[in-house]
Amino acid sequence: MLTDLFRKEKPQLIPHPGEQFLVAETKLLNVSKSSTVKIKGVRYSLPSRWARLRITAYVGLSTVEFSCRDLRIVRPRGQRGTPCIFYTDYLQELARKPQAVRQIAPELVQELGEPYGELWTLLVDSHGPKDGSRLLAKILQAIVDKGEKRASQAIRLALRTKRLHLPDFDIRLGERPKLVAVPEPLRSYHIESGRATDFDSLLGVGA
Repeated sequence: MLTDLFRKEKPQLIPHPGEQFLVAETKLLNVSKSSTVKIKGVRYSLPSRWARLRITAYVGLSTVEFSCRDLRIVRPRGQRGTPCIFYTDYLQELARKPQAVRQIAPELVQELGEPYGELWTLLVDSHGPKDGSRLLAKILQAIVDKGEKRASQAIRLALRTKRLHLPDFDIRLGERPKLVAVPEPLRSYHIESGRATDFDSLLGVGA
């Protein structure tokens, strides 16, 4: 019978490897000075500290895994001709460029996740976009120096307790704003702003 035959030949079968087979193309790449690499027509940003280093990329069907020294990051695989840029790769550079922070803040806080969206709204309402960007730049430096987890915990505590001071980072966020009615004649005015991509050149992205 087939079952008897299978039982007899089973010891001769190759054992299961126990690990998932990686269906990916391996590439060895040099990271540019702007910390990007180009794979199959797509430019990917990488952590700025990887600039000019040699990395390994594993190009899968839907993701690309990048490995540099002991660190690994996974990014969604992009479409040809469309850059796959993450502003969180450039926190150190953004911390020194409040003007760039101001222009890309919506995209940046979305990448960072909460509580940074709530924090940015508070900073804009209480300080205005210009000074709020300066404070956000200081917080980005705190993330670089102390780590995102520690910075997020401090921000959540400050927002929850309404003590808008981050003593560990020597940053005062300011008071919650009082709502002021906009006069009727001024409500029709619209102030234009630049696009986030206009400031990629300030970060060296795409160079």
